[in-house]
Amino acid sequence: MEIKKLLVTTDLSELSTAVFETAAYEAKMKGAKINLVHVIGPPTQYYPSEMEIGFEGILSEYREQEKEAINKKMNEFAKKNFHGLDVEVSILNYEGSEAELIAKHAKANKCDAIMIASAGRGALGQVFIGSTVLRLLQFANCPVIVIPVHET
Repeated sequence: MEIKKLLVTTDLSELSTAVFETAAYEAKMKGAKINLVHVIGPPTQYYPSEMEIGFEGILSEYREQEKEAINKKMNEFAKKNFHGLDVEVSILNYEGSEAELIAKHAKANKCDAIMIASAGRGALGQVFIGSTVLRLLQFANCPVIVIPVHET
């Protein structure tokens, strides 16, 4: 399989960084570019009253600050864990299905493969693949590489 562009997902947990080592190795061996992707959770479902009309601007400003903080953390993760490789960072806004969003992003960015961590939540996580991973396998137009990750 020829991989020129590898999409790597992260939820910004230390557990998810276990995927980075494999992704860095693959990228170095195949000369691939890495697109590190994080899906930011949905904004709070809140509708202001007439007295709180200015709240929408505050929520939007908070959202931008949140994205900046996540972008900074992702760039730190990339610098620390990808051994000097050039990593493109993408933050996607949650739109109902993380799996569909990741699959669409991979297709739009012409990624050759997607690398994602397994659920790895104890005994049940070892028996059942996480729902995002399972759905991603259904929606992706390219190979999905699932890296088993378990808490120790």
